[in-house]
Amino acid sequence: MPVSAGQLTRASSAGSAEVRTNFRLAFFRPLSALTHILDYRLWAKNPVGYHITNILLWLPVLLAAGSLARRLAPTARAATLSFFIFALADARALVIIWVARLAHSASGLSGSC
Repeated sequence: MPVSAGQLTRASSAGSAEVRTNFRLAFFRPLSALTHILDYRLWAKNPVGYHITNILLWLPVLLAAGSLARRLAPTARAATLSFFIFALADARALVIIWVARLAHSASGLSGSC
């Protein structure tokens, strides 16, 4: 049974935390894990930095979507409209504002989404 990160530690009666070592991961996302590690080293616990990273990872995805729209759309107007629908869709907002969704930005950037 996969466990969440919150289940990896448990508080003892003395107030310290014990780290569990008998768990298995539900997902293997090395790029996401690497970006979280780098974010923590850069920003520590400042959430603004994590949001900046999400936006910086999302920009190349938008550029790729715009390029694809220009290639596939019959007119420039249709390409622009489809790009803005992609960029401004409600479903994409969570990828940018929710730091835990960094894996989605990273997978979109690598083309594996």
